[in-house]
Amino acid sequence: MAHVHLLAAWQHNDIDKIKQLVSKRVHVFFTKENGSTIEKDYETLITSIKQAIDVAIKNDWEWQFDVIHKTERGSENIVVLKISISSGDFESSDTAGLCVLTFDDDGDSRRLVRAYIEDNVTNN
Repeated sequence: MAHVHLLAAWQHNDIDKIKQLVSKRVHVFFTKENGSTIEKDYETLITSIKQAIDVAIKNDWEWQFDVIHKTERGSENIVVLKISISSGDFESSDTAGLCVLTFDDDGDSRRLVRAYIEDNVTNN
């Protein structure tokens, strides 16, 4: 259920709660539309999420999360989801981010420990 807490915090633009739900040892692979891949750590991931939240707030956008699949491997929970935005008038963005998020025990709670993100996929 860690993904539910993360998505709820993101939906409410709560960067402080998001910080609590992401492991300090998180490892992220972010693939851009041109195919180049950027590796991110905790600090760069949080900075990217904060920037996206700031843009969403400025433009009065709402986050849309579509959970496509959930599974488990050992102690890990793996969630495949699509993240997009809408204007609030039920008009969704043309593009989205397709993500594979892995949550596992990290200290005293379950946190995001790994993410693979494909940016600017078609939002259909």
